[in-house]
Amino acid sequence: MVVSLSLPIAVGAQSGPLGEARDERDEVQDRRAEVADDIDVLEASDAEIDAVLDGIDARLAAQQAELDGARDAADEAAAAEQAARSDLRQARRDVETLRTAIAEMAVESFVHPPTVDLVQSLQAASLSDALLQQAYLDARAKRDLTLLDLLETAEDEAERRAADLEAAAAAAAEAVQAAEAALTELESERSRQQAFAADLQDRINSRLAEAAVLAELDAELADQIQAEQAALIERIPPAPDPVVPTNAPDDGGGTTTTNPPGSSTPPTTAPPTTQPPPPPPNPDAPPLRTVQGITVHAEIADDLDALLTAAANDGVNLSGWGYRSSASQIALRRAHCGPTNYDIWYKPAGQCSPPTAIPGRSLHEQGRAIDFTHNASTITSRSSPGFRWLADHAASYGLFNLPSEPWHWSTNGG
Repeated sequence: MVVSLSLPIAVGAQSGPLGEARDERDEVQDRRAEVADDIDVLEASDAEIDAVLDGIDARLAAQQAELDGARDAADEAAAAEQAARSDLRQARRDVETLRTAIAEMAVESFVHPPTVDLVQSLQAASLSDALLQQAYLDARAKRDLTLLDLLETAEDEAERRAADLEAAAAAAAEAVQAAEAALTELESERSRQQAFAADLQDRINSRLAEAAVLAELDAELADQIQAEQAALIERIPPAPDPVVPTNAPDDGGGTTTTNPPGSSTPPTTAPPTTQPPPPPPNPDAPPLRTVQGITVHAEIADDLDALLTAAANDGVNLSGWGYRSSASQIALRRAHCGPTNYDIWYKPAGQCSPPTAIPGRSLHEQGRAIDFTHNASTITSRSSPGFRWLADHAASYGLFNLPSEPWHWSTNGG
């Protein structure tokens, strides 16, 4: 009888899943920190926004790399588990084969006991017959011992294979958990990205609204702001299709939504409502007063008048631009974004050509913001005498600067 035994196959050492990828991800996050959580999007400069977007991109790339590594590790661990399971099955088959051979050996020994064969050898007719019979007895004894040794070896091998399978199964389970954790982290990072993108959309709306105000005051600065915001719009990550709020005013027909740049989802159409809700409150008619050439909300008119007078007494010639009607912004939205109520009130600014702020996103439309000039030039530098005077005194008159715009002062710094 020929007994075939499988050769031992060592199960590959299982490294901790994603160890290196996780370390790399943590290093990236440590270097860049969670700047997106610490920055005030409305007050940040465009350079700071760019830095945050770079950080988000880097963290997303690191998270994606971790997920890819986790999935590869899970695949490798699953393959190792499958190989260990196959090895264990072969080892158990070897044990059963040997046990069958030994059982057959036992039956043969019972039917033809070695003692009978020895007597026959002694009774042999010739020396050559006796030697042949003795050689047969020796070979039979060696075979019997070999089978027993092989069975013991096979049983030991089966135990080792069982331990290998247990370790491989544990490593596979760990790798799957690591992949699931990496996916959760990636989804969390994407959620943070989308939250920052939403804040960035608000910032873009605010800056574009500011550009609309400046278009009549300082066309060159307005064009610069428009260009800067257009560049930021290109960096906004794709988001789900916009959904028309349930209280959106309706124009009697369906409203078509357009996907952000880079989105592969087809545009969707929102059905008209049967009972159109009232339009948004009209921010176009606050109580207004004009003081020293600047029109503002009546509530801040006296303070502004006092501020301008104090600045003049200190030799600082300030003027500027205050209130701007939302009707002007609505007209721009209709021209740049489309004629429907969705186009005017809800479409993201970046989907308009050129990008145009949603009406009502500027304190200028409430008469509670002023864009100051010094000696008839917009204050674009913090080193300007006009800015320095305002920085020292404006708070006393209830006005606060938006850090990203040296010229822009309002009742809440926004």
